[in-house]
Amino acid sequence: MNYKAPKGTFDIFGKKAKIYEKIESIGKKIMKLYGFSEIRTPIFEDAGLFTRSLGETSDVVQKEMYIFKDKGNRLLALRPEGTAPVIRSIIENNLAQNNSVKLFYTGQMFRYERPQAGRFRQFHQFGAEIVGTQDPISDFEIIDSSTKILKELEIEYELHLNSVGCKVCRPAYKEVLILFLKDHVDELCENCQTRLYKNPLRVLDCKEEQCKLVTSNAPKITDYLCEDCKTHFEKLLNYLKKSKIEFIFNPRLVRGLDYYTKTAFEALNFSLGSQNAVLGGGRYDGLAEELGGKNLPGVGFASGIERLVTILENSNKTFEKEHKFMVIPITSLEFDYALNLTSELRKYISVLFPYDYKNLKSALKLAVKSDCSYAVLVGSDEIRDNLISIKNLENGKQKSFSKVEFLNIINNERCNFGL
Repeated sequence: MNYKAPKGTFDIFGKKAKIYEKIESIGKKIMKLYGFSEIRTPIFEDAGLFTRSLGETSDVVQKEMYIFKDKGNRLLALRPEGTAPVIRSIIENNLAQNNSVKLFYTGQMFRYERPQAGRFRQFHQFGAEIVGTQDPISDFEIIDSSTKILKELEIEYELHLNSVGCKVCRPAYKEVLILFLKDHVDELCENCQTRLYKNPLRVLDCKEEQCKLVTSNAPKITDYLCEDCKTHFEKLLNYLKKSKIEFIFNPRLVRGLDYYTKTAFEALNFSLGSQNAVLGGGRYDGLAEELGGKNLPGVGFASGIERLVTILENSNKTFEKEHKFMVIPITSLEFDYALNLTSELRKYISVLFPYDYKNLKSALKLAVKSDCSYAVLVGSDEIRDNLISIKNLENGKQKSFSKVEFLNIINNERCNFGL
């Protein structure tokens, strides 16, 4: 039997793997500049963690979670998102005992969805959380740092922003919204007719055209904010304007998870069609208490890496090439010397050695197939004069250097050999 990757999953290798690596390295670099440190949580958790945090009426809990019992009859779930596990870890390990904590993560998530462009059953997220403060500066830092990742990747985006209120002011808005939607119930899609009483705010987020048309005239939640939420939102807008970060106020933006309070935001890229959100997040001040911890307000973001990869692939963007070398003995007489040279050069550069060596010609063909930029040729002259001979595998040009010259070029000129 020939086995294949399960539906909604795929293997990552070659050029695509390099794009994943680039996205993650840029994300890690920027988060560290903002004072975040990395956290890695288990790939599966107690299923109740997500039921409590995401809400029993959310699509993720009702339709999309991978749930299973282990041999101890414990009900577990593959993580569908990254925030709840981070909060669980902060509570369990008392990470925010004396002050706020700033953490970022990257890893695989799982949702049982119908596979389509931009949606997979196993996918990767990069995200970050600031936990332990209600200061709108933390909201600003999350938005500022996350969009800087998109800027460095040269991905165009449109930043949408809203406030979804809190447990003090949201109930009154829900009543007003339900009254409005009841007058248009026959115009809503089947899902939204179900959501109307269970979770009316989710109707605002529906992507069906008939629902978007109805909610375009719905009351705005920002008209019903309490003083605390209103002040928080005004301060955030002020910070964004002072930093010249452009945004669009979007009163229909509510995000898809139940734990959000106050700030909600998304970065949209319209080259992806309907699945256009490449990054999003917001504030979740009551989540830690909901999960059994003390009052630990928080704010965070997450980005679906697959969507970023698709944008970069479609744009044909090329990142700076990482040069690989292959050390090749010209004859079998230089084999031992070439092998020792390979070990020596691996302190500085990425070096391959030809497996199943037959002769120079076959080894050069292997170097090209292995995506090497240069061949380091080792013959009797190189051994006698202690030289490094470089052959450009793209244009065939060749040049010799002393070891000192070669290492200086590697360290200072990023493999600019003048070939």
